[in-house]
Amino acid sequence: MTEMERAYLNELGIVATVEDDGSAMMMNSSKNEGAASSSSSPSIGVNSLESMPIDLIPLDDDVLSLELTGGCGSGVIDGTRSAAAAAANAAPFSPGVGDEGGANCSCMRHSLIEGCDADVSDVVARSLIKLQLLNRGCGGGDSSSSLGGAIPRVQGLGPLATAVIDRMMTLRIEEERMEAEDEEDVEVIDDTGNEVSGGQNGTMNRNENIVNDAAEGVEITPLRSGDANDVLSSMSPSPSIQALLVIDRRIDLVTPMLTPLTYEGLIDDVLRIQVGGCVSVKKSIVEPDDNGKGNEQQWQKHQQETVLLPLNDSDPLYAEVRDKHVETFGSFLQNQAKALKESHSQFTNREAARLDLTEIHQFVKQIPVFTRNLRSLTNHIHIAELVKSAAEATSFRQRWQTERSMLESEPCYELLEDLIATGLEPPYRWLRLFCLQSLTSNGIKATRYDALRREVIQTYGYEYLIVLNDLEKAGFLRKRETFFIDSMATPFSTLRKALNLINPDVDPSNPEDIAYVSSGYAPMTVRWIEAAMRGYAGLDEAMKELPTGVGVGSGGGGGGGGRWVDVEQQSLPENLVEAMKRKRGPSLGTLAKQWSKESSTEDDKPVLLVYFVGGVTFMELAALRFLSRRSSFPYNIVCCTTEIVNGETLLKSLSC
Repeated sequence: MTEMERAYLNELGIVATVEDDGSAMMMNSSKNEGAASSSSSPSIGVNSLESMPIDLIPLDDDVLSLELTGGCGSGVIDGTRSAAAAAANAAPFSPGVGDEGGANCSCMRHSLIEGCDADVSDVVARSLIKLQLLNRGCGGGDSSSSLGGAIPRVQGLGPLATAVIDRMMTLRIEEERMEAEDEEDVEVIDDTGNEVSGGQNGTMNRNENIVNDAAEGVEITPLRSGDANDVLSSMSPSPSIQALLVIDRRIDLVTPMLTPLTYEGLIDDVLRIQVGGCVSVKKSIVEPDDNGKGNEQQWQKHQQETVLLPLNDSDPLYAEVRDKHVETFGSFLQNQAKALKESHSQFTNREAARLDLTEIHQFVKQIPVFTRNLRSLTNHIHIAELVKSAAEATSFRQRWQTERSMLESEPCYELLEDLIATGLEPPYRWLRLFCLQSLTSNGIKATRYDALRREVIQTYGYEYLIVLNDLEKAGFLRKRETFFIDSMATPFSTLRKALNLINPDVDPSNPEDIAYVSSGYAPMTVRWIEAAMRGYAGLDEAMKELPTGVGVGSGGGGGGGGRWVDVEQQSLPENLVEAMKRKRGPSLGTLAKQWSKESSTEDDKPVLLVYFVGGVTFMELAALRFLSRRSSFPYNIVCCTTEIVNGETLLKSLSC
């Protein structure tokens, strides 16, 4: 029970006390202590309060999210903070779906600004425990069954990732202890009515129920229809999760500040994809009034109405076009329109006398599918026109060129001053460039920083002083106190060269590299995933640039200070400190090859679960799907995240 819930119950006149077993006893409260204990204050008819954690929500076949979005709307509204945002800042971390006012505290703010990493890591770790309970029923590899569903290989990049893995392994120990206690107490009655003492049968029955319950809560693969007892058998063909890579968002704060160039990323950047994966557009765009204005009042109402369009892989066309580059998705939709027209004309242009009843019946059966595809194509053509017009604007191209200059360690202070002087850029759009300059240059010189800070306050208002302070605390902005000439050697430049982040020769129409998602820049987090396949060979200097935190043990997973961890989980749960004492196993790429040799099927690849703590961008999702589709990449990637973010929503969530 969070403090926000407790405070709300107190306002209703209810005093809630949490017992040792986790239940919550409630009774009427009164204005004074004497009345509270008086017999005239009867207890409310609620004896206990059960919680139903709704954590991982499937947004797509390959994306699950906790939806901890606290920054859907700005916490600064017309110069004042909303009451909901103020309440969220004062309350402990409470997972849930944020509203447009930013009522919930985002994961990044809670961790970076309020310093409550433990709350964030606990929520993420519990969702991973649920996934591992699901993993017990998966087939495709014997290791998962021998480990009781635990993911064999676990890696983490960044201090918060280290904390998540530490908490996850601690929860496994607690779960094992609870199961051991249940073995002594559980009694199972067989079909003949005889009692069978707990032992192994009781544990197997309990584990099967846990998996069934978990499968009902988090659905990763579609289950066959049938009785609930078929859950395990229906999941058996699926390969189990062989490796887990937890990524702390703070190891790559640069990527969210950049402008994406994929269809899905641009929709989010221009129109804002809402929580749950839908976009709100004007009804007049997807359903234009062909009759002209007609009734003036009805026409104005039609212009103001909005509709929600779902954006997920339930729409086959969207699943194909969402990761296309801005230069190619227009022609792709055009080709789809031609193909749809040809398939329809092939039937309608034939002479009616030559059609038999079977052909007519087949055509009638295809009409609903044709209508649905035509509707989807029409909607995406209208959305693509909006996105394309925004991408072809002069300001958009200038912003992309500015971002590329900053990525190559070029100072763009004069351009920042010009943009803020004209006032053409919205506040958070300009702040994204400001943060990008700081992140790629290892801070901004004090004199420049103070001048730009003053310009922000004078141009956008004094309320943005709070925003700037929050961005400083979170590490997005840094004032560099130095009297020396700017050096080109910065932590980001080291990472840029080591991870090959810039690839200007990539072909967006026929990409061979993940850098196509931004026409030349590869998301750093995805480059780290590629490096993990090789065991981070040759990246010793780059590993030193990962952010540090409170390390676990003395080694910190090889990088020191909690920079990164790499452990193997055992069938008998153990804590992270003990696991780190063992020698690390082979690289993830080698591990996948070993799994393929042991697997009965040659075509299937093992599953790599990538968990972004702090949010993932649509640019990174497109790059992950690109990797997963490549035959040379040894894993199928499933992405989990605390939330879906872009540069604007991430910065707003820090100041909500």
